[in-house]
Amino acid sequence: MAIQGGVYEGVENRCDLTLPVALDDGTRFTAVCSAQGSTYREQMTITPTVDSVRIDRVSGTAFWDRCEPPKAASIASSSSNGPWTFSGGQGVYESGTSDGNGNSVSFTCNDIGENGGLYVELDGEPAPGGQVSIDVDGTVFAMTVWAEGGLVNTECSVCGQTYTALWGATAAGDLMTIRSADGRSATFNLHGSHDALGSVACQPSNGF
Repeated sequence: MAIQGGVYEGVENRCDLTLPVALDDGTRFTAVCSAQGSTYREQMTITPTVDSVRIDRVSGTAFWDRCEPPKAASIASSSSNGPWTFSGGQGVYESGTSDGNGNSVSFTCNDIGENGGLYVELDGEPAPGGQVSIDVDGTVFAMTVWAEGGLVNTECSVCGQTYTALWGATAAGDLMTIRSADGRSATFNLHGSHDALGSVACQPSNGF
C-alpha cells in the first residue's frame, strides 16, 4: 500500500491520481482506478495529518500511517544534504540547504526582515504548483506552491502565519521532509539551520 509517483496503490486496486486541485488542507484528485478487471473514475482527496495521511473517497475515509524508521535512523540514513548556509547581497538574503539529488529548500528575506519567501526544488526542478506538505519532526505545515518557479505562497493571512511558524520550527528542528502534490519527496537534516535562519522569523508580505 503506497501513494507515490502520482499513483495510489491500495488493496486489490490501483489508481492514477490525475487533475490535482489544491484545497485548504489537502489535494483533490480525479482518480482513474482499476480493480478486478474493471476501470472507473472517482474523486479522491488526500490530506497530510500530523502523523499520517487521510484519504477521502466514495467508499469512505481511511487513515494511513507512514512506514518510517525511528527519527534517529532517519536523520542518519534518509538525509544527505549539505550544510545550511546563509548568503546574499543587494538587500536580499537566503538561508537554505541542498543535496546531491537536485533537492533544495531555501528561505529568503530582505535586509529589514520582510518579504519572506520560500522556494522548493525536487529532483532538479521547481516544485510543481499545488499542495505541498512540509513535515518538521512530526508537525506538518500544509502550504501551496505557485504555478511556476517552486515559490511557496506566503501572501495570505493564514499562509503568512504558517510560514513564520515553519521558520521557527525549522530553526529549532532536527529533520524536515517535503512532499509535493505529484508524490515526490525529499528529506533534509536541519543541523545548522538555526545559525543560518536566526532566532527571529522573517515577516512575509502583507498579501491579501
